[in-house]
Amino acid sequence: MLCAALLAPMLASAQDEEQVTPASDTATARTWYDSFTEATNVARQTKRQMLLVYQTEWCRWCQTMNDSTWADTDILNMANSLIFTRIDGDLDTATVSKYHVTRFPTTILTSDQGIEVDRFVGYFGPRDLQEEITRALEGDGTLWELERRLSETKNDPKIMLAVARKYLERGEPLRAIEFLERAGMADQSGDAGVADDVLFAKAQIKRDERNWYKAIEDLKQLVKKYPESEWREDAELYIPWLYAQAGDDKEALKRYNEFLGNYGSSTETQWVKRQLAKLEPAMEKVPAQAPPEPEGQ
Repeated sequence: MLCAALLAPMLASAQDEEQVTPASDTATARTWYDSFTEATNVARQTKRQMLLVYQTEWCRWCQTMNDSTWADTDILNMANSLIFTRIDGDLDTATVSKYHVTRFPTTILTSDQGIEVDRFVGYFGPRDLQEEITRALEGDGTLWELERRLSETKNDPKIMLAVARKYLERGEPLRAIEFLERAGMADQSGDAGVADDVLFAKAQIKRDERNWYKAIEDLKQLVKKYPESEWREDAELYIPWLYAQAGDDKEALKRYNEFLGNYGSSTETQWVKRQLAKLEPAMEKVPAQAPPEPEGQ
């Protein structure tokens, strides 16, 4: 299923095109702030929440959102109550650091004082983003609301997993790991159905730490222990990419070809073929050599 919040930069899959309502002249005339400082001042003066839109010039999905989501009338009409602010992630590194933005595009809803309420990482079409923003404005599904629910239920693994994902999106892996461990312990029987999600999230954290082989171990364990998991296809697609990052092109080629044999109808077939096209010429030129030792061994 290739969840944008978890897979982002390397596995962004093609999204189903949505019906986009062209922006009216009135909507397009609405102000987009380009200065975080100015937007913050206006938000405080007018008691309006901010919507911080983090983009970069090189980000393909940022441009896709500009052409669809941010051109949609219903989305732009939300600027009546929110301060829309575009931020270039390559230029405004101060606010990138302030809000721990690690992927683009990232859209952050804040209070009128600039305190984060919720964030939406990756590509969102207009209808999906409108729904997510509306839910967050109502306090549904935010980190605050999830932590409140967890304090009432204590050991609900599904809520712990949701909290972990929120921290992961916010660039706080240590806090994410804390809740992933708690979710795994609470679901040792597997009855809650979050154990495979926990393994996948842990693999992403290890990927971000460039601990390629440890990430591979988690994904292999997921495939072996939970063959019916909704993450299985994603895991088997991710494993060869991780081998390639570790420098083991031979194993990456093998795994990519196995993926094509097992998932011939996958929406990621063309992406896999592009990876093979990059790896195969290199393998022809470079003598076979032992792969690098796994980290920690």
